[in-house]
Amino acid sequence: MNGHLHGKWLVAASGAAIMVLAGTPVSAQEAPGADIDQLIDASSNPDGAVTLARSQAGAGDLTGAAVTLERALLDAPPQRVVAARLYYITILCRLDDHERANIEIARLRGLKISDTAWSEAQAACGSIQLPEGHSGRSGDGVSGEVAMGVAYDSNSYGALLTQFDFGLPAIRDDGFALIASAQLDGRSSTGEGFVYSGLSALTKDSISGPSLDYQLATLRLGYGQQLGKIELSAGPVGRYARINGGSFLGEYGGQAEIAFPGEASRVALHGEIVHQDYAGSTIAFSRDGTRFDLALDYQGQPSAGLNWIIGAGFEDKTARTTQLGYTGGRAYAAVRLPIDARGSYAGLSTTIRHLAYRADLLGNHQIETRYFARAAIGTPICDNFDVEAAVSYTRRDYNRSSHLLDYDNVGGELRLVWHFG
Repeated sequence: MNGHLHGKWLVAASGAAIMVLAGTPVSAQEAPGADIDQLIDASSNPDGAVTLARSQAGAGDLTGAAVTLERALLDAPPQRVVAARLYYITILCRLDDHERANIEIARLRGLKISDTAWSEAQAACGSIQLPEGHSGRSGDGVSGEVAMGVAYDSNSYGALLTQFDFGLPAIRDDGFALIASAQLDGRSSTGEGFVYSGLSALTKDSISGPSLDYQLATLRLGYGQQLGKIELSAGPVGRYARINGGSFLGEYGGQAEIAFPGEASRVALHGEIVHQDYAGSTIAFSRDGTRFDLALDYQGQPSAGLNWIIGAGFEDKTARTTQLGYTGGRAYAAVRLPIDARGSYAGLSTTIRHLAYRADLLGNHQIETRYFARAAIGTPICDNFDVEAAVSYTRRDYNRSSHLLDYDNVGGELRLVWHFG
């Protein structure tokens, strides 16, 4: 049930962007006076090494591309450099060094490999086989990221509190907060299928301005099978949220997915149904109920460092207090692309969500539209660690009969991100 980002229609555009932002690297043979330190820095990051090596190979410098990749493979975690090793195998075969290529192929045993990268190596090397005991495209193992940093919000006060419209301007107050997050995903083949698990958590704790702290956590487990070109999976899911040190929401239920994975893309239909328990619910006012969600998305990863997703979803929630239930829909998209040979990247994401609440006894009902956009730039500071800066914009618009004030916020983040797996 994991999701990556990105697709083939962006390949040409991303290539042009990389050339504009990073410049076209020149091989050392063509430019003896080139900045050697810059080449070493670029190839010290596995993704940056692949980008630089492709540029060198495109300029006809296959030997220089091999040297760039060899440097990246030194003392690096095996799973971290799979893409670099596969392209190294491709370059070795193009240099007609099949003996060394076979040695590198043997080092792939037990590692996760993308179909696109493996197909490229096969095209260069001819009839080659993955080593016995290879986990292949099953994606076995644990991967994820852990991040921490500082965030700023121009309207911290309204982030979690809605304000009634009494004809007065909305109360606004900015603030800084400490933020930390973790995303862990695991998968293990078993028999004819696989077992998956996932854990995500987020905490935001104020250090100035309004005291509006919150913590969120999600846990999911399940089992899946690959049936030809279709992947089916299902299992339980649970979430928990706290606000200002007290419980706010607990929900539990199940989720299922049907996916159609390709060599560089993945189409997936996700379904989820959970029961929600809100703290503080009473007979007269209760949000407790059931939430149903259905989403379809298209993901792609056409090249190293480039991935994207685009999708849409439908949701419906019931509540014991009828007018607190709603029907809604959303659209979302995100892209992450490399911007230089060192492994720096840019990321963009956006979501639009529209909710129509049930009518109350007077026939009035609340309509709410939420907007979110985020832009980030990150750069590696050492292997597996990035520093990332981001800006975001959040907005909530209400209809007049809701009697609530609209909300908007400009945010900023500076985070240290550790990737693994």
